[in-house]
Amino acid sequence: KLQFLYFIGVMGDADVSEDGAERNLYKRLLTADCNKREEAITDVIGSLKNLASSALRGGNEAIMMFVAVHGPYIVTNARQCPFEDISVAFSDLLAWAKKTCMLEIEAMLDEDEDDASSDVDRDDVLVSHHSLHKYPKRESRRKRSSVDGSDTESVSEGNTSSHSSNESKGRSAQLLSSTSCSMFISPAEIEPVLTEHHEIKYLYQQVFLKEGEVPNWLRVLSCKPEVTLKIYRTLDTMTSIGPLPPPSRWYIALMVASLCRSEYWINRCENAFCRVGGSEDWITNGVHEDPKLAAFAPFNINLATAPWLITPETIRDLVDGGWTLPELVQAVVIASQMLSLCSIAKGVGLICDGAKGYKCEMPGVGMKHCQSSEELTDMLDALNGGGDPLPGTTPLETFHKLVEDDVYDEGNAASCEPERLTSISGNHANTMFQGFRERGTSKTHSYLRLSEYNWRDDSCCVVEQLLSGDLASQMDNVFSTVATMTDNDMFGSVHGIDTTRLRRMVWYYVHGLYGIVADDMDYSSINSLVGIKKAGIVTLKKFIKYVGCLTGSVGMLEYHFDHRYTQPFSSKDKVHITLLAAEARMQAALIYSMRASAKYLASKSQKS
Repeated sequence: KLQFLYFIGVMGDADVSEDGAERNLYKRLLTADCNKREEAITDVIGSLKNLASSALRGGNEAIMMFVAVHGPYIVTNARQCPFEDISVAFSDLLAWAKKTCMLEIEAMLDEDEDDASSDVDRDDVLVSHHSLHKYPKRESRRKRSSVDGSDTESVSEGNTSSHSSNESKGRSAQLLSSTSCSMFISPAEIEPVLTEHHEIKYLYQQVFLKEGEVPNWLRVLSCKPEVTLKIYRTLDTMTSIGPLPPPSRWYIALMVASLCRSEYWINRCENAFCRVGGSEDWITNGVHEDPKLAAFAPFNINLATAPWLITPETIRDLVDGGWTLPELVQAVVIASQMLSLCSIAKGVGLICDGAKGYKCEMPGVGMKHCQSSEELTDMLDALNGGGDPLPGTTPLETFHKLVEDDVYDEGNAASCEPERLTSISGNHANTMFQGFRERGTSKTHSYLRLSEYNWRDDSCCVVEQLLSGDLASQMDNVFSTVATMTDNDMFGSVHGIDTTRLRRMVWYYVHGLYGIVADDMDYSSINSLVGIKKAGIVTLKKFIKYVGCLTGSVGMLEYHFDHRYTQPFSSKDKVHITLLAAEARMQAALIYSMRASAKYLASKSQKS
């Protein structure tokens, strides 16, 4: 009976099968041609009204089926469509459906009111809309074994560790409407679907024409439209073409999302995997018969947590096990991109598409601010080239000092370390990230200097050599755009700031955590830019580290690291910082894996 709540403005479940007729009915709306779209709207609305009228004549079961099958599409097109003509038409249809079906719906809901109220609170129903391309029967896959062996069902990227959840639970109690996208960012700060902003409107419309919806991750990143569409197209390219079969592409993405415990991307990858013909048994039971994917699981964990351990011998073992090098490179590219997207999901607190969110008030409102105006001035001076350097005669020595000063949060690490990963990501216990120097790896592995091997001059060429198309240039374009884009504003109100040093600091700090150093980077500036460490206070540096490495640890406290600052960062600032950390992580994974691939190719050619 909760199916009917779609028509009275409350979200309900609509987990039913869809056949080709329903899918094709709504796909007709996905055209950029205004005349064709107007004709399609007229036909679709007319068809839906006829179906609704037939359902009303057919009795309760027919009404239930109509609402279950078509309700999600009607609500999505009415509330989440960036084309005004579609939105207006379906809003009118929704109003007509409420008026026409209200008596029947109310009567059916009241038939067994006691049972309905005892089973579930209507206002607490948490489900996802079905887009035109999402795979049906989704609820059967929602319940999975968690990393500790218990059954879980989550809808957001908020941190579940005790240090953060206890602090934020009381502040996150108020339910928002289904338009919420983030646990951390207010809906008022996210551009609406029917926006007048030209670039964002174009972004929304292009994605809607492709997917039949505007997913939350794109809406949250829409404050940076110059790069968001590039990321979307890069993801589309790497999962649409290449030597790997489509189900394998999305299963690899799902392995990464499961490893990162990103509920948002687990849901999206599951839907995409089944949409392209993947076996649902692989998801529900963790059973698959592809030995290549099984062999890729340990490699995937190293890629995410310790990419410096990937060697030419690692590549050789996978090739001997049945992988071709082009297949492996595509798998690495997909996995690296998904690492970045999972970092973004955690960093901005994404809520699963269509799920209810929670109001995220700023913690510590009314508390004494710890950042003085002098401290803010110091930060701005550092951005423009000031700030006291740390001791150290070389970039490497300075970076060593920087890492030693950055005390590792053992309590937080213990709370988020998985005891067992799901069978999708691989049954490996010790998968928590620890930095290159924290692991003691610097004693057995040399730092990788960008002057000797880097993305643009080396790794990009390997991808171009082994994968057809322009995927390498697309990724390079995203990296360049994220690293260089700026509007010279910070804190939402301070204008005319050169943010070059801050952007470089975020990028190279994440690189450094993975053992990659740049000779021309002044690592002594990092502490002056991100604020001095204070007891009990989460700093910007820690937030960057959690986004770029410890993806399971980003919660309300980490995101609001600046809640005691007199001049806190804006949400737009934090989205950009998150993008920088996530893309730097992706590039680090690609640099190590492509270097190993190149060395393997060189050794193979020497033997031949």
